[in-house]
Amino acid sequence: MKQSLKSTLKQTSSFSLRQQDAVRTLQLTSTALAQEIQQELNINPFLELADTHESLTDPLQALPDGEDNLSPEHFKKDEGLVQTDSLTENTQSTEMALDIPAYAQNINVAPSYNQPSRNTSNNSRRYIESLSASNLSLQAHLHKQAGKTPLNEKQHALLALLIDSVEDNGYLGTSLQELRDYFGDQLPITLAELENCLAVLQQFEPTGVGCRDLSECLSLQLTAMEGNTTEQQLALELVHHHLPLLGAKKMAALRKKLSVSQTTLDKIISLIQSLDPNPGACFESTMTIYISADIFVERIDDRWQAYLNKGNTPQLALSPYTEAWMKAAKTSAEQKPLQEHLERAKRLLSQLEGRHQTLLAIAGQIIEQQQDYFNDGDIAMKPLSLKHISDALGIHVSTVSRAVNGKYLLYKGRLIELKTFFSASLAQQSGDTSATSVKSIIKQLIAEEPPNRPISDNALTEQLAKSGIKIARRTVAKYREQLKIPASSMRKHL
Repeated sequence: MKQSLKSTLKQTSSFSLRQQDAVRTLQLTSTALAQEIQQELNINPFLELADTHESLTDPLQALPDGEDNLSPEHFKKDEGLVQTDSLTENTQSTEMALDIPAYAQNINVAPSYNQPSRNTSNNSRRYIESLSASNLSLQAHLHKQAGKTPLNEKQHALLALLIDSVEDNGYLGTSLQELRDYFGDQLPITLAELENCLAVLQQFEPTGVGCRDLSECLSLQLTAMEGNTTEQQLALELVHHHLPLLGAKKMAALRKKLSVSQTTLDKIISLIQSLDPNPGACFESTMTIYISADIFVERIDDRWQAYLNKGNTPQLALSPYTEAWMKAAKTSAEQKPLQEHLERAKRLLSQLEGRHQTLLAIAGQIIEQQQDYFNDGDIAMKPLSLKHISDALGIHVSTVSRAVNGKYLLYKGRLIELKTFFSASLAQQSGDTSATSVKSIIKQLIAEEPPNRPISDNALTEQLAKSGIKIARRTVAKYREQLKIPASSMRKHL
């Protein structure tokens, strides 16, 4: 039993140390990745822009030994990313006169961000404003803080998973139970461990980040405030138990629940209104998000195929002066900073190559599964799950989830998010049908309705049943609302 536990912890530590950055690199959007690459270019002397104008990559060229198909051997479930061969140094022997001691001392290091004391909302706001003005993303900011937090290796791995689940508004986008179930096969974790790591995350700036609902968001900010006034305690009671009454503006009921006068209630409400219900919003609002295609889709020999767009992120290479710099360093004091930056450069290049191959493999499999969609549109969308793709490629389902998050393909001039191609399966007598296909039929039926006699949800349900698609009326209503189509009573034109 002890040996098994040691083995489990060793595997978890390996994930934390070696794969955490690689997994995060896979999940980054092309825009965020380009920003991080540029930051690394600015501080790492061993990296430079590659001298290449190639922006399209044939999916077959990404395979070793010219193989014409992807097999599970190119992936490892326990590591989550395509494994690439060790990088060889692209170096040239160059005679250079370098002042290595001075050079080594002046190598830039990653920027440091000192956290403010969590005592006032004004300090927090000024701090966040200074960060957002530098275009640092919310998740990058959280990862910076996590890197400075003294935790064991497993806790760092879990904290990274939680940070990756934080949405742009600062809220946790996935429940702890879902996270445990999602990663439980790879990382044996408990809800208590996740709760502990979430408590750490909720101490980060911006105050309120990592909350699971509005009540918790406001509570975290109130708790972090300096002092412990009566108004603060009453405000905590209100946001914990009586937010619906505040939303409905039922002041009399609030006064009774809190046993306060209207004057005191006004102070409490004013305090709550000074809080930020969307702690991550300042990061969103200060950056313009540009979307570019990660994948190009082209039809070749009657089959749609995926091509990687490498032009949307800077292409890197090791500096040709690498060997000369390393040879010129004579003492350990000179060699150590150079060696650290060289290892960092190689690690980044390996992570980028792994990201490219993984994304291309997943996109290629999606396109292969959805050939009919590219020929005939939404109505031909097949049911597809993350597990279908992970099983086909022999990788973990979490890898697929991270890879498709925020990634887009370009098809006939349209940008389409990769996760669009994952559609729920609706079991029918004639075979499984995708939710996307059903939505397309509903949209078409409504488009053809008489303007003065719009089709009700009941009528839509009946027409779908006649076509062999038997779903509940409430499902039809839900799909119609997702299509942003009003109810029949609102569509009637005289």
